[in-house]
This record gives sequence, structure tokens and C-alpha cells, in this order.
Amino acid sequence: MSNKTLTVLFVPAQFVGPMNASIGMAEVLRDTGRYHCVFAVTNDWKSRLESIGFEVKLMGQPVAGDVVATDSADSNVAVAEKLGVLGNHTPLEMAIDCNDYIVKSGIKQNIETDPLVKTIIKDLKPNVIITDKTIQLPSIVTSGIPWIFSYSGSPLSLNYGYSDDILPPPYLGLPTNSETEVKEKSTVGKKS
Repeated sequence: MSNKTLTVLFVPAQFVGPMNASIGMAEVLRDTGRYHCVFAVTNDWKSRLESIGFEVKLMGQPVAGDVVATDSADSNVAVAEKLGVLGNHTPLEMAIDCNDYIVKSGIKQNIETDPLVKTIIKDLKPNVIITDKTIQLPSIVTSGIPWIFSYSGSPLSLNYGYSDDILPPPYLGLPTNSETEVKEKSTVGKKS
């Protein structure tokens, strides 16, 4: 087996959940001694990642001084309240509202960050890319570099953005072994 160190580029969504899942994977890979793990992140995460030994490629301009990541339970609740998803809604209505928000904000974020990630990929030339984003960046998908879709948000929501009639709709907590219930809920979601 080769002693060559492979470079792994992590491109997680800039939220605590995807970031922590990516950090956990990167620590395991790094600690084997065979992988050089690099993160493409905004300035919010720079200090934390560097403090635990990871190289950081910034998506955007550096900001003077340390910036503390502001994604927290409180800010997540504030967003949920603003969206109205904590109100008196059925689970299906909440899922539809959440999906709409995630898709819209994900597309906006991707438009802003895709050119930056494309430059990072070109300069770094990683051996593999691991992404934990709901909507994949074109710069990753078309890079010609092997990439892995890690979905820390909910492994049972793998059809989110990837239409598959076999999998249950995301966020409803439906089992994967109940074709009748999945088909009923999938049909309801498509009618709205």
C-alpha cells in the first residue's frame, strides 16, 4: 500500500450540524496519518478549525480579528419563528414550509459560494471532496474529482433534492419499509 497522503476537501454547509459532522470525519481521517484534511469555509469557522489542526481555505474575504460562529440553537429558533414553522401546522405543512426555505436559501448560498469553491478546488487539487450540503455545488459535481455526499441532517432524507419514489419524503419520519404509506404521503406532497 502506498504511503502517499491524500488530500480531502470538506465543503460542509456553514451550520453547526454539518460542520460538526465534517469535523468528526476529518479528525478520524487525519488521525490515520494518511489524509490531509482541508476545509472550505467562511471566516466564521476559521479560528475553530485552525485551533484543532485543520487547514482552512476561505470562501470570501478574511475579516479582521476572530469571528465567533453565530449558528446556535437560539438563532435557529429565531429563524424557525420567522418562518412560522413553530405555529399550529400539520407535520406535512411544516415539512413543505421547511423544504421551501431550505431550497431557496440553499440556492442563494450556492450562487454566492460556487465560484469561490471552484477556485479552491482548482488551486488545491484534492483527491476527493466530501460535501454536506442539501443542494450540491456545480463546481464540485463538475470538477471531475470524486466526491461524497454526506447528509448529516437526516440519513433517512436522502431523497431531498434527489427525487426517488422508493424513499419516503424527507422530514416526515416515515419508515423506509412501508411502500403504501410512502406512496400516499409522496402523492400528497406533490399536489401542493
